[in-house]
Amino acid sequence: TGSKAFQWAMRGAVNSRGLAIDNFDGIYGIQIPSSQHVGAYSLDVSRGGVHIVGSPFVINMSPGDLSIYSTSVDVTILQGLRVGQTSAAVIQTRDASGNKILEGGEIFRAVLIDHMLGSTMPAVRDMGDGTYTVGIKVLLS
Repeated sequence: TGSKAFQWAMRGAVNSRGLAIDNFDGIYGIQIPSSQHVGAYSLDVSRGGVHIVGSPFVINMSPGDLSIYSTSVDVTILQGLRVGQTSAAVIQTRDASGNKILEGGEIFRAVLIDHMLGSTMPAVRDMGDGTYTVGIKVLLS
């Protein structure tokens, strides 16, 4: 404890600090609070005011797994679409904290339902950046 304790400080979108936990086997643990913010963080680890070898460390926080509850579909571009025109709705994938997922690889299926004509399944295109487009062409008015 005191000036001989290992201290850590993390700086980035969220800042936090604390003391390392002695496991009494020559290893110290650092419990960093989870962050909902992706990006680069700097982790400083020191003892008695002197940085340990390699400190500060760079930690890159990436988005978590896809959450269907945070993922959204933007259909505003489809408003006012006229017969014969083609456009696309955009699906933006996000993790549970609302961070945009920046890579593709998911599988989505879209179904357009017309109560007079039945349903169709337009193609969903993976843009490779966490967004997916659903092509839509208006055939009848």
